[in-house]
Amino acid sequence: MLFFGCKEEVVDTKTISKAILISIPDDGVVGNAIEFEFYVKGDGMPILKLENSFGSMFFQPKIKKSTAVFNIHKKYTEQSGIYTWKLFSNKKILLQNSFFLAPKDEDTREIEVYFGPRSIKAGGYDFSMLTILPADVYDNPLSDGTPIDIFQQMSNEKQEFQNQLTDGYTWIRLYSDDNAGRMLVSGIVNEIYSKELTSMIWASNSVDFTIDYSRVHKFADANQVITYTTSIIKDKYDNVVGDGTFVRFIVENQAGGRLQAIGTTIGGIATGKLLHPAAPDTWKATAFIYGESQSNTIEVSFESAIKDYNLSFSPDNRTITVGPILSFMEQLVPDGIVIDLEIYKDKTLMGTQQTNSRLGKGVFNLEKGFYPPGDYDIKVIVTGITKEFNLKLMPYEVE
Repeated sequence: MLFFGCKEEVVDTKTISKAILISIPDDGVVGNAIEFEFYVKGDGMPILKLENSFGSMFFQPKIKKSTAVFNIHKKYTEQSGIYTWKLFSNKKILLQNSFFLAPKDEDTREIEVYFGPRSIKAGGYDFSMLTILPADVYDNPLSDGTPIDIFQQMSNEKQEFQNQLTDGYTWIRLYSDDNAGRMLVSGIVNEIYSKELTSMIWASNSVDFTIDYSRVHKFADANQVITYTTSIIKDKYDNVVGDGTFVRFIVENQAGGRLQAIGTTIGGIATGKLLHPAAPDTWKATAFIYGESQSNTIEVSFESAIKDYNLSFSPDNRTITVGPILSFMEQLVPDGIVIDLEIYKDKTLMGTQQTNSRLGKGVFNLEKGFYPPGDYDIKVIVTGITKEFNLKLMPYEVE
């Protein structure tokens, strides 16, 4: 009979005065029935307390004459480790000792395998760690010293390593080589096979590269696009960097201003696109993979797409029409070209206006409420081309 509890006191009006050991279990293997046998003297009922890492169990014996026999079913011995037993009657401990049950190594049930990180860099200095925890049919860790075979496939070469279990598990660092690709690993314990696990080996840090550019024409028309393109970016082991690597193209113009385009690599090549400037300019471009590498610096010049333009005025000079503005093929400039107007009186800036070209023209209105009649100096600026003139605003007409 089995009782579960946490107290050693058993209420009994009778007691066992003496117990002599006849047989107890030796160290063995989990999953087997065990037997305790004692010679007892007295009228009480001895109780056997059996403890392991899962807790305590209490058993009553079968008594024949003066012999108490405790038959422990195998389902109570499935946990490996140290078992401590005590034979007692009421509050008195008569005998006590312990024994050890080893895991059932020859009957391995499964292998728990952990592998990571699943992404490392080429070059032989980065690694993924493989950890293996095999268990027997009762889910006990196998014995220390159990051999483990570990296999690694990388760069079409297979390697085998042999480890031993310590404290129920083993681990190994598996390093990359110089080639980007996949690392495949697996393990075997007592003819039980793990699943295949994978770690991706990516290119190491990139090395310096070059850039070039392409464009439809050389004119600063604020309409077409210049495309900067990298060479195939690689690491020092000649591996192409992974797709999606960020590349920043930094462009500095003549005024010291900076523009930026961002590209991501596909097949090791990244591109960055920028709109042509609206005015003649020279750009210096350099590409960076921050913290790793950079390109050479290239210089690109843009010529003015507009050679000249016309101005026309309303009879009262308060409406100024700029254009038609023609580009390098005698075509109308694209809509959206910025046109600036500056108004001065007695060399003092009175105001500015800005508009954008539409159908090759731009129109400004000098409102009566802001600009009284008189002489003014006017500047019109289109893509860096400036025209200056004196403008006389007429007196108001009396209605």
